[in-house]
Amino acid sequence: MSSSAPETTSIWRRTGAPPEFAPLPGSTSAEVVVIGAGVTGLTTALLLAGSGVQVTLVEAGGIGAGTTGDTTGKVTSQHGMIYRDLIERHGEATARAYGQVNEQAIEQIEALCRTHDIDAGFQRRAAYLYTTAQDRVAELHAEFDAARRLGLPANWVDDPELPFDVAGAVRFDDQAQLHPMDYLAGLAATLAPMPGATVHTSTRAVNVTETDGRVVVTTERGEITADHAVLATLSPITDRGFEFARLSPVRAYGISVAVDDPGFEGMYLSVDDPSWSLRRYDDGRTRQVVVVGGSHPVGRAPKEDGRFELLERFAREHFEVREVTARWSAQDHTAMDRLPFIGRTAFSGHIHVATGFQKWGLSAGTFAAHLLTDLITGRDNPHAATFAPTRLEVTAEATSFLKHNLEVARMFVEDRVRPEAASIDDIPPGQGATVRLGADLVAVSKDHEGNVTRRSATCTHLGCVVRWNRAEASWDCGCHGSRFDREGRVLNGPATTPLRER
Repeated sequence: MSSSAPETTSIWRRTGAPPEFAPLPGSTSAEVVVIGAGVTGLTTALLLAGSGVQVTLVEAGGIGAGTTGDTTGKVTSQHGMIYRDLIERHGEATARAYGQVNEQAIEQIEALCRTHDIDAGFQRRAAYLYTTAQDRVAELHAEFDAARRLGLPANWVDDPELPFDVAGAVRFDDQAQLHPMDYLAGLAATLAPMPGATVHTSTRAVNVTETDGRVVVTTERGEITADHAVLATLSPITDRGFEFARLSPVRAYGISVAVDDPGFEGMYLSVDDPSWSLRRYDDGRTRQVVVVGGSHPVGRAPKEDGRFELLERFAREHFEVREVTARWSAQDHTAMDRLPFIGRTAFSGHIHVATGFQKWGLSAGTFAAHLLTDLITGRDNPHAATFAPTRLEVTAEATSFLKHNLEVARMFVEDRVRPEAASIDDIPPGQGATVRLGADLVAVSKDHEGNVTRRSATCTHLGCVVRWNRAEASWDCGCHGSRFDREGRVLNGPATTPLRER
């Protein structure tokens, strides 16, 4: 990102040092190609290699360049107000399966850390879902009842040991937290020397095709022919299964603050509006609190530039903050029926996806890796049908699908007739806006010296109009979540090609 953008680097990226790998040297072949070096991709590649499969992993940036490096580092089955909703949408059996696989993921991550001697600060902690509002207590208690009915380790507590007043909370016992970048570094260091395993960073995949039972992954550095491809890219880079139309992309913001005493030990998530996520992080020198919140749909950031200020104000109201040590943002997608898509994509026998983790990718991505490994190696998995991308849950998904895609259609039209600025002169230094120049809609940004950069305002995924994100100095597409820096380079998919020059 350019110098005109605020510095946004997560505390995990500041303190972690993942290994580096060479780019793909040219066209090659493998049994399985895994695209993406986050928790899903690295775990999948590691499990496949451990099963004797020849696997090549490619990543557009570096290890952990995507969402995993910007998570809270929580590993938990406590995913907000979800279990009551899953029971109503899908029934108790499916809701129980969702809770079970996320519980299993905690054990699986702990086992990987122990087996491969990964020093990622894995610590067992309780996870709390709390409210400060008395009128939300009954709703929160109903979520507690649902979690208990499903056999999850939930308990009701009146005092969750936070340094401010709380009306009530649900505590999930024996959950965990870790340093996500250190964990990815350990996975990558374990994977790279395994027989049949190859890792290439700085290798962006731009297309995946399937013909006669073989897949071809086209990258900017050559083609890889394989028996299977795994798209562990947050949002799939191929539209074959139309997952993009069944996902809602959201951005959230985070800061870490140094404090003398956090005043708590657990991990916390509020059900209030706005919602806050808290955990502590001790790096051996300073005690810190990680605060995450300020969510909004991608491409629909508030015009006021106050996401990070909102988080800092909350932190200073509740803790004795000595300094803000990092600030960052993250992106994730939620499937409209609230279950991840994991497995073979539609109209394919050899292309697999894992997406829709609704901000809980450390646990969901780990489970996804086990499920994908089973599918590719021919092992039965009792949860394959539940999370299959080809599932047809009409009653659970139809209303949300229609509402979301009507909104996409509205944005597709409205953003073309309502540019963000009347002229380039109206854009202040350090900011950007869409402007109509003749017949073209142009994405115009200025650095702090007033130098102008022009790019097409048309997203290269499906042609929606991008909008300026003031908090991150980026061009964001509200239709399906693609993002670009001020130079037009891809930051988030499903787009794989940059904005055109204008």
